[in-house]
Amino acid sequence: MGDAGRHLKTFQQTPAVLSENRLFDIQKASVNQHLPHADLISTFKRAQADAAHKQALIKAVAAKGPKAIQAAVDAAAKAAKRRDSYAAKLAALGVVLKD
Repeated sequence: MGDAGRHLKTFQQTPAVLSENRLFDIQKASVNQHLPHADLISTFKRAQADAAHKQALIKAVAAKGPKAIQAAVDAAAKAAKRRDSYAAKLAALGVVLKD
């Protein structure tokens, strides 16, 4: 046997080691599973926080005049609509979030 054959034999694994490696890969994969609908849930939570922030801005711009108030109201309405849209998508998937 030449050098290549000797090295190949050194790195060959027994069937028991191969099955342990596969088991390890399966266990590692199950630990790192992506939560179902996690992206949609996180997007909803960001939209929810944005809607609350924009609602608070209405009070902050009250002293700046009617145009500023109207702009803040419009922005808050859009944010609330976006939040409600994500809530509807989550409800359609059967995901219920606690407040």
